[in-house]
Amino acid sequence: MIKDTQPVDVKKNKSQTKKNKLGSVRGIESLFRNSYRAQLDMITLAATKANIMISLNGLMVSVLLVGGAAFLKSMPILVIPFAAFLLTCTLSIVFAVLAARPLVDKDKHLLDDFRADRSGLLVFEQYARLPKEDYISAMEEMVSDKDRVYGNMISHLHHLGSTAEKSYSKLYISYNVFMVGLVISVVLLSIVLAKAMMVVEG
Repeated sequence: MIKDTQPVDVKKNKSQTKKNKLGSVRGIESLFRNSYRAQLDMITLAATKANIMISLNGLMVSVLLVGGAAFLKSMPILVIPFAAFLLTCTLSIVFAVLAARPLVDKDKHLLDDFRADRSGLLVFEQYARLPKEDYISAMEEMVSDKDRVYGNMISHLHHLGSTAEKSYSKLYISYNVFMVGLVISVVLLSIVLAKAMMVVEG
């Protein structure tokens, strides 16, 4: 077996150099840049998916309400699958709208909250109602401290992730409601049509 003949000091220097490279300012900035881009892309994708569900189900509701009346007059028994699918589309739209609806921070954030990092200077919902002079003052104080800058950026990333998670949770419900409701509606329609055919043949 070959023994490692490198001096302990050399090993420590290599290990320290590796740590310094991993923790370099450029590496940290790349990490934040990629993380911000990924979070914003996820939020944008959630909005796109919500718009798809709103448009698709809105079109179906319009078709059902406009063209469904004629079918119900000739075959009143179709009211059951008709109502089931209409309810499905409505619930799917509701959860898709909730996913796309902007989040509003109703809490009051004071200048001291930003100076103590209890509120985020990078979160527009929180600083939007702060007077311009106070915002500039708090921002100048923050950017003079590298640790506070990184802390605020990390907090903002968490905020973006939480926002995306809330949107995707509602979208998950919207898509599941549509999928399950569609299956139930088709099954009900098949049963109703089968019974109608049996009555006609009988």
